[in-house]
Amino acid sequence: MLHDCPGIQALTDQGTPYMAAATKLAFDELQAEHAPQKEGDPTGKSTVERGFGSLKDVLSPLLSLSDRCAVLVPPLRSADVAIPFARLVVATALRAYQAGARATRRAVTATGDASEDTLVRAAARAREAARSMDRSARLLLAHLHGLFLFSTSATRFVEQYRRYPLEVLRSAEASLRSRFLMRGAPDVRAVDLYFAALVRNHFAEHGARRATRDASRTLQEHLRQQHHEADDADRERSADPALWLRQALDLIALQWLPSAGHLLFDGDGLGVGWMRGALDLLLRRHGGAATDDIAAGVLGQFRLSCLPSLGNDGIHAVALLLERELAQAHARHQPDLAHDPARAIPRAIGLSTRSTPPDPLRD
Repeated sequence: MLHDCPGIQALTDQGTPYMAAATKLAFDELQAEHAPQKEGDPTGKSTVERGFGSLKDVLSPLLSLSDRCAVLVPPLRSADVAIPFARLVVATALRAYQAGARATRRAVTATGDASEDTLVRAAARAREAARSMDRSARLLLAHLHGLFLFSTSATRFVEQYRRYPLEVLRSAEASLRSRFLMRGAPDVRAVDLYFAALVRNHFAEHGARRATRDASRTLQEHLRQQHHEADDADRERSADPALWLRQALDLIALQWLPSAGHLLFDGDGLGVGWMRGALDLLLRRHGGAATDDIAAGVLGQFRLSCLPSLGNDGIHAVALLLERELAQAHARHQPDLAHDPARAIPRAIGLSTRSTPPDPLRD
């Protein structure tokens, strides 16, 4: 738990396990600050005590049941069973608590800066919409019961189907009407069974459509998140093209094949694309000489960090690729006009474009 948290403060009791030399040595190796609290001072570690108290309150019913089970089945009292069970229960409760905390945080983030009155009105509108849907379903089912020959009572008929979505009930009603129009009125039992089958079929189709919509919505949200992440990454690379160039070198290094002694696909891939983008950005911002210096510095840092894993041959292959792309980038950014102003002006070709005057001239 503390491996990736150097500098964290660990609050413990004054108990023997917490003050042992092995425990102190473990805290030192983890770079954690050991902060044993005073005896009889629960407020000194109030957060921990509150967490223990909440955990005991949550697990009390389950632990009471396990105690009764242990009385009825004595082998359950064995430490080999009790300790793993306790760890499983506590870990499950903590994970559930963390999931609830994350859900609460997402809900708070989703509400934004909405006031309490705004949230109350939104909740009231949602409740009224639910009541309206329930009233509409009841009225539709009562109308259907009076219109068709159902054998069940109206109250039982409404209670049997009112939990289905209103869209499903309306689709079932349309199918039942078309059945009556095409084949006439069937017997009473056939109507009950047929309508029940219609409701089940339309409900299954409704669930399939909803699952498709949810999957599409999830995919769209995932794509939007990926676009946001890509935009953030583009902004970071634009802010620091030298870091972008270093990331390109690291990516190209993954293509090094030590057994073959060359880069996979001769280095072509995403890393080369990143390298070209970084070099073009550096040339536009800093010019040719500064870009050469920055590229040399980035390559030097790359050589120091990756020499143990790539070796001299791998570093040399990446350096050659950088040299090639840097030369091509300079060629792409050459000015269109010649450096010599005299040579930039094209000479006149051929004779003058003025027409020859008539000879002799007329008065």
